[in-house]
Amino acid sequence: MSDIDVAKETWSPRLFAREEIFAPGQKFDPRRYDQRFPEAEAKVRAGFRGLTSNGDVVPGLFQLRPTGSSLEHVRRALIAILESLEPTRNSQAQLAIDEPAVHLWHGFFTRRLRHGVALEDMNAEQLHLVEALFEVSLSAKGVRTVSDIRYTSQLIADLTGLFVDFGENVYWFSVLGDPTGSEPWGWQIDGHHLNLTFVVVGDQVVMTPMFLGAEPTAIATGPRAGLRMFDAEYNDGLAVFKSLTGTQRSVALIGEALSGVLTADVAAGPFQDNAEIPYTGISASDLNDEQRVLLTRLIGDYTAYLPSDHAALRQDEIAGHLDDTHFAWIGSVDARPPFYFRVHSPVVIIEYEHIYPVGLLGEDPSPNHVHTVVRTPNGNDYGRELIRLHRERFHRSPEQVARRPLR
Repeated sequence: MSDIDVAKETWSPRLFAREEIFAPGQKFDPRRYDQRFPEAEAKVRAGFRGLTSNGDVVPGLFQLRPTGSSLEHVRRALIAILESLEPTRNSQAQLAIDEPAVHLWHGFFTRRLRHGVALEDMNAEQLHLVEALFEVSLSAKGVRTVSDIRYTSQLIADLTGLFVDFGENVYWFSVLGDPTGSEPWGWQIDGHHLNLTFVVVGDQVVMTPMFLGAEPTAIATGPRAGLRMFDAEYNDGLAVFKSLTGTQRSVALIGEALSGVLTADVAAGPFQDNAEIPYTGISASDLNDEQRVLLTRLIGDYTAYLPSDHAALRQDEIAGHLDDTHFAWIGSVDARPPFYFRVHSPVVIIEYEHIYPVGLLGEDPSPNHVHTVVRTPNGNDYGRELIRLHRERFHRSPEQVARRPLR
């Protein structure tokens, strides 16, 4: 990354050589997770319910239905990765579709609590196959975003020397289920600022949880000069809030940024599978037609990570609950950054937030460090409700399925 001209950037790297770090290439002592990670594992062992607004899962929101959009190209790409792995790594990569480890993804820059095969342990051919899987599983926007996140992680590693914490291949890849059979299957990529869970049931796709982030989010020089990340999400979220009247803003505003402080992090982030997140902010039923169009466009920025056919299906699913959708905002009343917003309905939770700098200089949250997450509440994160319905229809009685524990 020597082609980056820091003097021409809007940000500056933090000089960790002048700061206390845990070890060469590593900023923090990994033992800082000694309490949090066991607590997360205990949550997963307790079972999966799904995100809810009040602790009660709303039934009947998700149905098995054919989409007419073949996923054979994704299946073949995934099988090609498995076939390329040597036996030990092949076994390491494969997880049951409801394996507890699948729920233990996180976006922290640490090598602890990881599962699957590290990209850095793959050879060039295997890395090419993983990237080919992204090409057929995601939209052009999705592919570009994954690539840009990995690029910015490598950039921070090169500029700061934190090669243990950061890097384009410090990510872990897993195959979920058996893609050669007729049961639900999928894949997961897990690491700092990049966590995607892609589950296939029949020809339906669920790609949540999805956790994305970047630092920096804009690069003016070097091989990716002009790179800008999450611009659409930033601009369209801002447009929704700016469209609100004074009275509407007072309803949508759930917190102001005081001295640059927003929230500790997104509410639906890592280890929050069963969190209760109440509806808050302004209901879309209280928006005018133009404002509803703006809100729908913002939602479309997130469904657009999927290929167009599956993106349209997901957009329709969310649109079916538009009147029950809420938009909430944390930040200044005049909508200047830093800010946070949330879109929340029975079938989707979207969060976007400006974060404190880690690899860059500065103290306050900034658009140069973004976290954003998408979830499917009421039990269908990880495609779990569709998987339950699949098993109910093809394998067992409803009573057996309802009693089936998380392994």
